Amino acid sequence: MLENIFMPVFEATINPQAHPDLSVFLKHITGFDSVDDESKHSGHMFSSKSPKPQEWTMEKNPSYTYYAYYMYANVTVLNSLRKERGMNTFLFRPHCGEAGALTHLMTAFMTADNISHGLNLKKSPVLQYLFFLAQIPIAMSPLSNNSLFLEYAKNPFLDFLQKGLMISLSTDDPMQFHFTKEKAKFLGDNYLEEGPTGNDIRKTNVAQIRMAYRYETWCYELNLIAEGTKSGE
Repeated sequence: MLENIFMPVFEATINPQAHPDLSVFLKHITGFDSVDDESKHSGHMFSSKSPKPQEWTMEKNPSYTYYAYYMYANVTVLNSLRKERGMNTFLFRPHCGEAGALTHLMTAFMTADNISHGLNLKKSPVLQYLFFLAQIPIAMSPLSNNSLFLEYAKNPFLDFLQKGLMISLSTDDPMQFHFTKEKAKFLGDNYLEEGPTGNDIRKTNVAQIRMAYRYETWCYELNLIAEGTKSGE
Protein backbone atom coordinates (compact mmCIF):
# COMPACT_ATOMS: atom_id res chain seq x y z
CA MET A 1 0.00 0.00 0.00
CA LEU A 2 2.77 2.42 0.87
CA GLU A 3 4.49 1.81 -2.46
CA ASN A 4 1.31 1.86 -4.54
CA ILE A 5 -0.05 5.02 -2.92
CA PHE A 6 2.97 7.13 -2.06
CA MET A 7 5.69 6.14 -4.54
CA PRO A 8 3.88 7.65 -7.58
CA VAL A 9 3.09 10.78 -5.53
CA PHE A 10 6.75 11.23 -4.56
CA GLU A 11 7.80 10.68 -8.18
CA ALA A 12 5.28 13.26 -9.43
CA THR A 13 6.55 15.70 -6.80
CA ILE A 14 10.21 15.25 -7.73
CA ASN A 15 9.62 15.24 -11.49
CA PRO A 16 6.21 16.73 -12.38
CA GLN A 17 7.03 16.85 -16.11
CA ALA A 18 7.35 13.06 -16.22
CA HIS A 19 3.93 12.61 -14.58
CA PRO A 20 1.80 15.50 -15.86
CA ASP A 21 -1.63 13.99 -15.18
CA LEU A 22 -0.84 12.97 -11.60
CA SER A 23 0.94 16.26 -10.97
CA VAL A 24 -2.16 18.25 -11.96
CA PHE A 25 -4.42 15.89 -10.00
CA LEU A 26 -2.39 16.43 -6.81
CA LYS A 27 -3.05 20.16 -6.98
CA HIS A 28 -6.71 19.40 -6.25
CA ILE A 29 -6.05 17.05 -3.32
CA THR A 30 -6.29 18.45 0.21
CA GLY A 31 -5.67 15.41 2.39
CA PHE A 32 -5.31 11.68 2.97
CA ASP A 33 -7.97 9.61 4.71
CA SER A 34 -7.94 6.00 5.88
CA VAL A 35 -11.22 4.10 5.88
CA ASP A 36 -11.86 0.62 7.23
CA ASP A 37 -13.94 -1.30 9.75
CA GLU A 38 -12.25 -0.20 12.97
CA SER A 39 -14.04 -2.88 14.98
CA LYS A 40 -11.79 -5.56 13.40
CA HIS A 41 -8.98 -6.32 15.86
CA SER A 42 -5.59 -7.20 14.40
CA GLY A 43 -4.05 -8.65 17.54
CA HIS A 44 -0.79 -6.78 16.90
CA MET A 45 0.44 -4.11 19.29
CA PHE A 46 2.52 -1.54 17.41
CA SER A 47 5.86 -0.77 19.05
CA SER A 48 9.49 -0.05 18.20
CA LYS A 49 9.97 -3.81 17.87
CA SER A 50 7.29 -4.16 15.18
CA PRO A 51 8.57 -5.32 11.78
CA LYS A 52 9.02 -2.65 9.14
CA PRO A 53 6.43 -2.61 6.33
CA GLN A 54 8.77 -4.37 3.90
CA GLU A 55 9.34 -7.08 6.53
CA TRP A 56 5.67 -7.73 7.31
CA THR A 57 5.03 -11.43 6.58
CA MET A 58 2.12 -12.22 8.91
CA GLU A 59 -1.20 -13.22 7.36
CA LYS A 60 -3.16 -10.75 9.49
CA ASN A 61 -3.22 -7.07 8.64
CA PRO A 62 -1.23 -4.62 10.78
CA SER A 63 -3.01 -2.74 13.55
CA TYR A 64 -4.77 0.61 13.11
CA THR A 65 -1.89 2.32 14.91
CA TYR A 66 0.65 0.74 12.56
CA TYR A 67 -1.24 1.92 9.47
CA ALA A 68 -1.77 5.39 10.92
CA TYR A 69 1.88 5.91 11.83
CA TYR A 70 3.27 4.97 8.43
CA MET A 71 0.66 7.06 6.62
CA TYR A 72 1.49 10.00 8.89
CA ALA A 73 5.25 9.51 8.37
CA ASN A 74 4.91 9.42 4.58
CA VAL A 75 2.58 12.43 4.45
CA THR A 76 4.97 14.39 6.69
CA VAL A 77 8.00 13.68 4.49
CA LEU A 78 5.96 14.30 1.35
CA ASN A 79 4.74 17.65 2.68
CA SER A 80 8.28 18.73 3.55
CA LEU A 81 9.41 17.92 0.01
CA ARG A 82 6.47 19.66 -1.64
CA LYS A 83 6.78 22.74 0.57
CA GLU A 84 10.43 23.14 -0.44
CA ARG A 85 9.31 23.07 -4.08
CA GLY A 86 6.49 25.57 -3.59
CA MET A 87 3.76 22.96 -4.09
CA ASN A 88 0.54 22.46 -2.17
CA THR A 89 0.70 20.18 0.87
CA PHE A 90 -1.72 17.64 2.36
CA LEU A 91 -3.52 16.98 5.63
CA PHE A 92 -3.73 13.60 7.33
CA ARG A 93 -7.37 13.21 8.39
CA PRO A 94 -8.30 9.57 8.98
CA HIS A 95 -11.55 7.94 9.93
CA CYS A 96 -11.00 7.39 13.64
CA GLY A 97 -12.99 6.44 16.72
CA GLU A 98 -16.05 5.22 14.86
CA ALA A 99 -15.53 1.83 16.51
CA GLY A 100 -12.65 -0.24 17.86
CA ALA A 101 -10.13 0.49 20.61
CA LEU A 102 -9.37 3.83 22.27
CA THR A 103 -5.78 3.46 21.07
CA HIS A 104 -7.05 4.59 17.66
CA LEU A 105 -7.96 7.97 19.10
CA MET A 106 -4.70 8.19 21.04
CA THR A 107 -2.81 7.58 17.80
CA ALA A 108 -4.85 10.18 15.92
CA PHE A 109 -4.24 12.75 18.66
CA MET A 110 -0.51 12.40 18.08
CA THR A 111 -0.52 12.15 14.28
CA ALA A 112 -3.68 13.50 12.63
CA ASP A 113 -4.56 17.03 11.55
CA ASN A 114 -8.24 16.21 12.05
CA ILE A 115 -10.44 13.10 12.17
CA SER A 116 -13.80 11.81 11.03
CA HIS A 117 -16.36 10.37 13.49
CA GLY A 118 -14.67 10.25 16.93
CA LEU A 119 -17.65 8.48 18.52
CA ASN A 120 -15.51 6.60 21.03
CA LEU A 121 -14.31 9.84 22.59
CA LYS A 122 -17.46 9.57 24.70
CA LYS A 123 -15.75 6.66 26.51
CA SER A 124 -12.73 8.72 27.55
CA PRO A 125 -13.08 12.12 29.26
CA VAL A 126 -9.27 12.46 29.22
CA LEU A 127 -9.09 12.12 25.45
CA GLN A 128 -12.04 14.51 25.09
CA TYR A 129 -10.08 17.05 27.11
CA LEU A 130 -6.98 16.60 24.96
CA PHE A 131 -8.93 16.98 21.74
CA PHE A 132 -10.58 20.07 23.25
CA LEU A 133 -7.27 21.63 24.29
CA ALA A 134 -5.64 20.98 20.92
CA GLN A 135 -8.87 21.95 19.09
CA ILE A 136 -8.42 19.02 16.73
CA PRO A 137 -11.29 19.22 14.22
CA ILE A 138 -13.75 16.30 14.26
CA ALA A 139 -16.18 15.75 11.39
CA MET A 140 -19.15 13.87 12.86
CA SER A 141 -21.80 11.99 10.89
CA PRO A 142 -24.86 11.15 13.04
CA LEU A 143 -26.94 10.01 10.04
CA SER A 144 -24.22 7.67 8.81
CA ASN A 145 -23.56 6.38 12.33
CA ASN A 146 -27.27 5.72 12.76
CA SER A 147 -27.16 3.33 9.81
CA LEU A 148 -23.93 1.59 10.77
CA PHE A 149 -22.83 1.83 14.42
CA LEU A 150 -24.87 4.01 16.77
CA GLU A 151 -28.50 5.04 16.83
CA TYR A 152 -29.19 8.72 16.25
CA ALA A 153 -30.50 9.52 19.75
CA LYS A 154 -27.30 8.24 21.40
CA ASN A 155 -24.89 10.16 19.19
CA PRO A 156 -22.49 12.31 21.29
CA PHE A 157 -22.45 15.18 18.78
CA LEU A 158 -24.47 17.54 21.00
CA ASP A 159 -22.44 16.64 24.09
CA PHE A 160 -19.18 17.36 22.30
CA LEU A 161 -20.56 20.64 20.96
CA GLN A 162 -21.60 21.80 24.42
CA LYS A 163 -18.16 20.92 25.82
CA GLY A 164 -16.41 23.10 23.23
CA LEU A 165 -14.77 20.46 21.05
CA MET A 166 -14.16 21.61 17.48
CA ILE A 167 -16.75 19.63 15.55
CA SER A 168 -18.62 19.88 12.29
CA LEU A 169 -21.44 17.94 10.68
CA SER A 170 -20.56 15.63 7.81
CA THR A 171 -22.68 13.42 5.58
CA ASP A 172 -19.85 10.84 5.41
CA ASP A 173 -21.29 9.23 2.25
CA PRO A 174 -23.26 12.01 0.50
CA MET A 175 -25.07 9.78 -1.97
CA GLN A 176 -26.42 7.63 0.86
CA PHE A 177 -26.93 9.83 3.90
CA HIS A 178 -27.23 13.49 2.91
CA PHE A 179 -30.36 15.50 3.75
CA THR A 180 -29.18 18.98 2.80
CA LYS A 181 -26.51 20.67 0.73
CA GLU A 182 -23.51 22.23 2.50
CA LYS A 183 -22.38 25.78 1.64
CA ALA A 184 -19.57 27.67 3.37
CA LYS A 185 -21.38 30.99 2.96
CA PHE A 186 -23.87 29.96 5.65
CA LEU A 187 -21.09 30.30 8.26
CA GLY A 188 -20.21 33.90 7.44
CA ASP A 189 -17.08 35.49 5.99
CA ASN A 190 -14.93 35.24 9.13
CA TYR A 191 -15.70 31.67 10.13
CA LEU A 192 -11.99 30.75 10.35
CA GLU A 193 -11.37 33.36 13.06
CA GLU A 194 -11.36 32.18 16.68
CA GLY A 195 -13.96 33.14 19.25
CA PRO A 196 -16.65 35.79 18.76
CA THR A 197 -14.68 37.37 15.89
CA GLY A 198 -15.44 34.38 13.71
CA ASN A 199 -19.11 34.18 14.64
CA ASP A 200 -21.78 35.77 12.46
CA ILE A 201 -24.91 35.48 14.58
CA ARG A 202 -27.06 36.15 11.52
CA LYS A 203 -25.68 32.96 10.01
CA THR A 204 -25.01 30.66 12.97
CA ASN A 205 -27.77 31.74 15.38
CA VAL A 206 -25.26 31.27 18.21
CA ALA A 207 -25.12 34.18 20.66
CA GLN A 208 -21.86 36.12 20.86
CA ILE A 209 -21.78 35.75 24.63
CA ARG A 210 -21.83 31.99 24.19
CA MET A 211 -18.97 32.11 21.69
CA ALA A 212 -17.02 34.41 24.02
CA TYR A 213 -17.55 32.02 26.94
CA ARG A 214 -16.30 29.05 24.93
CA TYR A 215 -13.24 30.93 23.72
CA GLU A 216 -12.37 32.30 27.17
CA THR A 217 -12.77 28.84 28.73
CA TRP A 218 -10.48 27.29 26.13
CA CYS A 219 -7.83 29.99 26.67
CA TYR A 220 -8.08 29.54 30.45
CA GLU A 221 -7.58 25.77 30.17
CA LEU A 222 -4.57 26.21 27.87
CA ASN A 223 -3.04 28.72 30.28
CA LEU A 224 -3.66 26.32 33.17
CA ILE A 225 -1.70 23.61 31.39
CA ALA A 226 1.09 26.03 30.47
CA GLU A 227 1.45 27.29 34.04
CA GLY A 228 1.42 23.74 35.38
CA THR A 229 4.20 22.81 32.98
CA LYS A 230 6.32 25.75 34.11
CA SER A 231 5.85 24.99 37.80
CA GLY A 232 6.90 21.38 37.22
CA GLU A 233 10.27 22.33 35.75
